[in-house]
Amino acid sequence: VSEYLGLSYSYFSRSFKKIIGSSFRSYLNNVRINHAEQLIMNTSKSVSEISELCGFENISYFISVYRTLKGAPPLRSKRRRAD
Repeated sequence: VSEYLGLSYSYFSRSFKKIIGSSFRSYLNNVRINHAEQLIMNTSKSVSEISELCGFENISYFISVYRTLKGAPPLRSKRRRAD
C-alpha cells in the first residue's frame, strides 16, 4: 500500500497508526478475519478456500490470526454454523 501511495514504508506505518490507532497489519487482519467469519457463517466453502479468498497465503497463519481475534479456530465457528 505504501508503495502504491508513493510513500516510504515507515512513514506510511507511522501515519496509519497515528490516524487509525492500530498498525496497518492489525487493521488488515481484522478486516480479513471479519470477512472470513461472514464466509464461514454464510457459505459452505472450506476453511482453506476461505483463507485464500480473504488474502491469506498460509492457512496456518490464517487459523492463528482467526483464533487470536475470534477466540476460537475457524473450524469451531464452522461447526457452530452447522448446528
